[in-house]
Amino acid sequence: MMRYSFLAMLSILTVCIGCGGVDDNGTKPDPTAPTITAVTPVAGTVGAAPGAAITATFSEDMNASTITASTFTLDNGATGTVNYANRVATFTPTTPLPGYTRYTATITTGVTDLAGNALAQNYSWSFSGASRYFPMADGDTWYFTAADDHKVTRVVSGDTTITSHVCKRVLENDTTAEAWLIDSTGFYFHLLDGILRAEPPLKIPFHMAVNEIYPYAATLYWTENDTAYSAPVAGDMKFSGYVSHTVPAGIFPEAVKFLYITDGYSEYYVNGLGLIDNDDYKLDSAYVGGVWYRP
Repeated sequence: MMRYSFLAMLSILTVCIGCGGVDDNGTKPDPTAPTITAVTPVAGTVGAAPGAAITATFSEDMNASTITASTFTLDNGATGTVNYANRVATFTPTTPLPGYTRYTATITTGVTDLAGNALAQNYSWSFSGASRYFPMADGDTWYFTAADDHKVTRVVSGDTTITSHVCKRVLENDTTAEAWLIDSTGFYFHLLDGILRAEPPLKIPFHMAVNEIYPYAATLYWTENDTAYSAPVAGDMKFSGYVSHTVPAGIFPEAVKFLYITDGYSEYYVNGLGLIDNDDYKLDSAYVGGVWYRP
């Protein structure tokens, strides 16, 4: 009796050792947490299209039922639908996102792979379409009427270097008037009215909060009668948010407004179109990015 019990126990132990963590299907369980291998828009993007979907690609097949509007979110009140297929989760905004705002997308540890493994931690990335308010491709052209009723044509025309800054040259009625450049933090412009320039270039920062005030400062340099002069310029600019604004070129329901508090004037920019009004120039029509804007 003792010998039988010993042999039975040995047999059971041998079977258990042979299992080695094998599941009911004869395969070892997956202990590896999934990761995110790619996202769109790419983190840090400042030129995202307002209607673009937000996507995240996973390192392995995921449990689709865990990828929902609760586990894949966008901040700043953005809403949308969430879908999953072929290792890609997609957040499609209900309405096009206001481009000047910076959004942060987050995928939480609530998402799991087919074995139930969750992300090791929440995954977040940020992006915006802010640079789209300042288009500057060669040939982009705007037609304005100034406050004194004279006509102004502005054209982006090649590159120019201003004190080591490689910028886009902007002609105004065939004369170089400004030089523009963009980086990940904002839109910069040199005033080049004849021989006048600003250093550092004046800046409109990206991603300002509504009613946020940005102090600006630069030194203006110019030459008159072969004599060089300089003078400081400084003031405060406020981002007034998204407004509906009408100019001869049309009605634009989501223009962004910047109020120059010190100087008492405003500028209005439109996603994909650029400046439409600065309290002096009002846009009549434009050909920007291969698209005509006109009444």
